[in-house]
Amino acid sequence: PGNFSSIGMLLADARLDLVQTHVANVTAEALKDVEGLIQEMQKRARDALAQEFSTDGIQFEPLAEMRYRGQMHSVRVPFGGVTDVADALAGFNTIYAQRYGLLTDERPIEIIGLRLIATIPADRPSLESIIPFRPGGSPEPTRHRDVYFRRAGKSVATPVYDRASLPPGFQIEGPAVIEEFSSTTIVMPEDTIRVGHLGELHLTHR
Repeated sequence: PGNFSSIGMLLADARLDLVQTHVANVTAEALKDVEGLIQEMQKRARDALAQEFSTDGIQFEPLAEMRYRGQMHSVRVPFGGVTDVADALAGFNTIYAQRYGLLTDERPIEIIGLRLIATIPADRPSLESIIPFRPGGSPEPTRHRDVYFRRAGKSVATPVYDRASLPPGFQIEGPAVIEEFSSTTIVMPEDTIRVGHLGELHLTHR
């Protein structure tokens, strides 16, 4: 139930992902080829989505799979607005450093594939008209259990709540465990969780 939700389908934008293999070093000439391929992918995506949706508000997010030559794994680099080699290399360096923490100038950087995410904003139903969630039972812990939190560095006696008993507006600071049929929510020490109008959980991380 947590992975497939009917309301999630109603709220989600229409989306199409296209993938195309394209291997080339990052050069000015290669980027011209990439620009042409992205334009072709945009046309394919627009034509495919036009069969079921109006494409007036379509949005495109191009990305390039890039790596140091000889590496097994690549990083996905946003390519919207990339106009020259410096832009492409700066985008790669930023993502690579975030992922791995270091860079090397010893090997050339190459593109091994292109991705395009095409989305059309959906007309979403209003959630304000839905009847507010009304819990059953008391919003008191059902029990306590010892839970190890790395932030605390030890096991902590932690209250366990039944989610179905928590009313809108209920708010607590962690640590806490919130159980339900389809999932378990862990509230870390110093984090805060609040129950929303429809019974949804808002978790604030500190």
